[in-house]
Amino acid sequence: MTSRSRRRSKADNSCHLSTFQCGQQVGHVRSSSAARARVMFPSSLLFVGDGGSGRGFHMPLDSSLARATARLELDPRSASRFFQKRADPIPSLMGGCESMSLQEPRFTMSCSLSNYPPCFSSTLRSPSVHGVCCPKTLVSRNGLFNSATKTEPRRGMTARGSSGMNPEIGERLYLGMDFGTSGARFALIDKQGNIHAEGKREYPEYMSGDARDWVSSWKVTLFSLLEDIPVHLRSLIASMSVDGTSATTMIIDSKSGDTLGRPFLYNDSCPDALPIVKSIAPENHTVCSGSSTLCKLVSWWNSNDTDKGSAVLMHQADWLLWLLHGKLGVSDYNNALKVGYDPELETYPSWLQSQPYSNALPSVIAPGKPIGHLKEDIAQKHSFSNDCVVCTGTTDSIAAFLAARATRPGKAVTSLGSTLAIKLLSTRRIEDARFPVADPNMIPRLLPRPESDVQYLHGILESIARIEGKAYSLLKDLGATPLEEVFTAGGGSKNEKWIKIRERVLGVPVSRAIQTEAAYGAALLALKGMEGNI
Repeated sequence: MTSRSRRRSKADNSCHLSTFQCGQQVGHVRSSSAARARVMFPSSLLFVGDGGSGRGFHMPLDSSLARATARLELDPRSASRFFQKRADPIPSLMGGCESMSLQEPRFTMSCSLSNYPPCFSSTLRSPSVHGVCCPKTLVSRNGLFNSATKTEPRRGMTARGSSGMNPEIGERLYLGMDFGTSGARFALIDKQGNIHAEGKREYPEYMSGDARDWVSSWKVTLFSLLEDIPVHLRSLIASMSVDGTSATTMIIDSKSGDTLGRPFLYNDSCPDALPIVKSIAPENHTVCSGSSTLCKLVSWWNSNDTDKGSAVLMHQADWLLWLLHGKLGVSDYNNALKVGYDPELETYPSWLQSQPYSNALPSVIAPGKPIGHLKEDIAQKHSFSNDCVVCTGTTDSIAAFLAARATRPGKAVTSLGSTLAIKLLSTRRIEDARFPVADPNMIPRLLPRPESDVQYLHGILESIARIEGKAYSLLKDLGATPLEEVFTAGGGSKNEKWIKIRERVLGVPVSRAIQTEAAYGAALLALKGMEGNI
């Protein structure tokens, strides 16, 4: 920090922290006394502040450090909000802090660290103190300096809070978690839709033999996200919901809760089951695709010789929510659509109920409906309130649609992530297996490749835009409400040039949604579960 950044007006009594590093002075404490703080270590975050009010700030920690020193800029007015003053230094603090003393004009704290995850990029903002902390000076466990190096932020996790947004007294918050193809996110909102905290995690790479152990990756990530939520906000969470990738399918033993075989991912295809499914389902039904949930269930059923009497089908979001509420076999009608559930009749059709595997189908309720309370052991371990409600979830693309707030017929949301998913709000129900062409064996046409990389990329973006256009045209031909406007979500929504290409191809206004994250849509579902509307 430069000396200029430390200057402040005499009339300015607020605290201003910018990005800083451990061991880097960021300001002054205008006081002659030391301070006392409660120090807690949730996951890889150090919380310093008043334990009663929950007001304070967070610092990320690095397991490679034996000691971390943070010098904090606080004036007396700001400091009194977080610390109880006392006249003498405190030799030890909760959480392993070695010392805490005032070295005028700096407040210095040193803590011993052990067995905590690596440091990560964080921007968790409290009422008056906020910033980013990345270790700079590495100190060995014997107290001797190794070398002054800068540790890169951990790629696996990032989290941040709102810009000065603080919950009012008695205000409740709503948590949404999105489990995508490569990682997961959370968003914490209030009933006005304001974001109070958000973060993301990449899936850890667990292996089971030669195969990726997705079950362990998802479970660890779920509870890591709970740990990433600022401690002082957890008790304010009234409800939570989860979205997952569509048609990601798991078969669970209802007696033990164990998975029966590996999960089927969203893009796994089961061509062996497709003829069987087509023989029982109506023509062009959603399940008539090799990657549908029903094809995956039929494939497992016909290839598994174990006792199937206790088998229960669960979608990814269903299973993650089950870990939180403990009631096995509950799904929502968005996830259950690709297993054959009829949301209009609110039941499974007779052609599906007559099959031998129908007993494995989950019970289905509307997305965002309360299932039960958060399990007591989880609530206690992670400092959530005992009345926190877990609500049914949805698919990731539906959650993105909800986040975009497309509320009138003719409004659509295109999610440009690992896959292209389109959602159009229509006054008429439309059924079809796959847009725009129902051919699972169709291969991409990427040749001949031009010499220019720019032309090649331009051609790919143009082609995807035309596929999107064909999909919306097909919906119109099938009787859907004509397209009027498209909101864009997903990683592709950040490409302004692509948005202009798509706007030209589609012939309607295309813009990036104000809220593009599916986690925000899942949070709206949690809000709906408690408030009754989105």
